[in-house]
Amino acid sequence: GALDALVGAYASGEYDVPDPQVGYAEFAPLTRAFLDMGRTIERQMSQLRESEERFRTIFDNSPVGIFRTTFDGALLEGNPALARMFGYAGQEEFLASEDANVRAVYADSSARQHFLQAVLQSDRPVSVETVFMRKDGTVFDAVLTASVQRDGGGRPLLLNGVVEDVSARKEAERSLARERQLMAAI
Repeated sequence: GALDALVGAYASGEYDVPDPQVGYAEFAPLTRAFLDMGRTIERQMSQLRESEERFRTIFDNSPVGIFRTTFDGALLEGNPALARMFGYAGQEEFLASEDANVRAVYADSSARQHFLQAVLQSDRPVSVETVFMRKDGTVFDAVLTASVQRDGGGRPLLLNGVVEDVSARKEAERSLARERQLMAAI
């Protein structure tokens, strides 16, 4: 009866249950063990929710684009900064767009294939400078850094990474180079 109700509550995901006050003394140690297990699970679930909330805050408020894609290029996750970089009002619009297959956002269509080869050959994150294309067709310079997430057998599953728009820095470098050329010509 009471012990069955406790086990049933746990089976349905309810771990914060009162002591069922089992009538038989022989079941008291078992009941205590179940209650302790329930409290431990509830504490771990709470910690997991807090951790997820912290991660979500970082993900949503990061100034760099954060993504997760398949190797076929399907965008599984992208934060708001990533959506803005590519010219979308929000991540929902970006994830629903045809650009949610990231092959379409490379200004040079072969750049993604070269990057994937480098990432697959490395056991560390790989960074490259590349040029991406926004929704409106304009381009921007970016640093793309990603690593492979593998399954238990070592097979590549997903690509996890970040994109940083470095257009302002690249324009400043070009401007400085032009100034140096002018100064050298004088």
